[in-house]
Amino acid sequence: MLTSAKFPAMGTTTVVVVDEATALPAALAIAREVIGAVDRTCSRFQSDSELSLVNRGAGTGARRVSPLLDRALGAALDAARSTGGLVDPTVGRLMERIGYTVTFGDLPPFGAAIELEVRRAPGWRQVTHAGGSVELPGDVSLDLGAHRGGRDGRVRGRRCRRRARAGRRLASARQRRRPRPSVAGRDAA
Repeated sequence: MLTSAKFPAMGTTTVVVVDEATALPAALAIAREVIGAVDRTCSRFQSDSELSLVNRGAGTGARRVSPLLDRALGAALDAARSTGGLVDPTVGRLMERIGYTVTFGDLPPFGAAIELEVRRAPGWRQVTHAGGSVELPGDVSLDLGAHRGGRDGRVRGRRCRRRARAGRRLASARQRRRPRPSVAGRDAA
């Protein structure tokens, strides 16, 4: 019988499903660890995240990035390329300009109307990304939030499943039977 639990993370709801109830605590721990790593690395809202450090270093030359951020940047740039720029990770400064500087959970439910203006993003082609490094011109700030439901979500799900399989092998060696946790990330939007 399937057992599940869910928790909020990164403006979305993560659902963890297992087919053996005893595997749920370990699967939840794995999901929280992986999603926490993605948030600590890719959040524009955390001043100490790796993405925030990259954004603050815009205009100062190429910067080495972690494998996780490297994959997320690759996914964001692939999405930009495949949509002809309709999905563009270089909207970071524009999002800040309209006041989107905190997560939705930290915004008051009601407030004054915001004034919007039409501006063009610097454009994904301005980002130099290769070989585990990234270089941003001084006017570019990245926001990877639009990609969470796409490949970024699949990266999280793939990492969770890989960690769950490793946990199953370990549990199998200990218990002589294989609990089969299945971990999935899902956007609430």
